[in-house]
Amino acid sequence: MNNHLSLAILISIMLLLSGCASTVKELKQEGTVGDIVTVKGTVIDEDIKIGELSGFVLQDETGSLPVQSEVLPAKGDEVTVKGELKRSALFGTYVIAEKVK
Repeated sequence: MNNHLSLAILISIMLLLSGCASTVKELKQEGTVGDIVTVKGTVIDEDIKIGELSGFVLQDETGSLPVQSEVLPAKGDEVTVKGELKRSALFGTYVIAEKVK
């Protein structure tokens, strides 16, 4: 197998295994609504409730992002969120969490 093909395969495997977490800034600027995304950060505001909706605000080194979630981690917790990227006039860019760990 030629060296360029081997290198391309190795890089592809490494990207798949890394989980490809995005930054808040990347999601706000480049994220596509409806994409399933992963973002890591610190909970800076927990237990946000608006009617039947609940969530928290996640912050990384590039910004903050609302997360709609039934799981409400404590303020200061480091979490990884996987979910669907959304945008609205009220919340701006946010994530509907499928998984919070």
